[in-house]
Amino acid sequence: MKFIWIILITLLLVSCSNEDINEEIIYTDIDGNVYETIDIEGTLWITSDLRTISDLDGEDLTSYDVAGHDSKLYNLKMVESMILDGWRLPTPEEWDNLISKYPSVESLKESEFQLSLAGMFDFTGVYQWMNTGCLYLAKDNDGVAYYFYDGEGESLKKGSFHPKDAFSIRLVEIPE
Repeated sequence: MKFIWIILITLLLVSCSNEDINEEIIYTDIDGNVYETIDIEGTLWITSDLRTISDLDGEDLTSYDVAGHDSKLYNLKMVESMILDGWRLPTPEEWDNLISKYPSVESLKESEFQLSLAGMFDFTGVYQWMNTGCLYLAKDNDGVAYYFYDGEGESLKKGSFHPKDAFSIRLVEIPE
């Protein structure tokens, strides 16, 4: 009887999670890199930063490597040329929903979302926040927004950056 209760409680806990790795849907970039996905509050996100080095035509991108990270950094001009059909940049609202679910950078790093502190490469040619911060892009009909962590405080913040700065990219699936 005790065994049955343990199984029931385990099933209940697993079924109550809002964060589920989706093993059926993956994103594969133009270079063949495979990204797992996770459903967070109804939005399907890739669980790691993009790391492609080619655009959709197979041409090399000028991406920036990040020592010690499985990430690449890209500027705004590169982004549209590397996202496959059915996927897009997250909107500010989707980033805000993610931040409300995971209010601290630590909770984002430890979750299945796997936030990476890959830093950013500014337009003057200087790496910033290496291993202490990150910069991500959001886009909607109103334009572009940036979400960043600069090592200060506990959560991601919304701010402005130069369009030639290089940042990490996460994608979300376009809902059908």
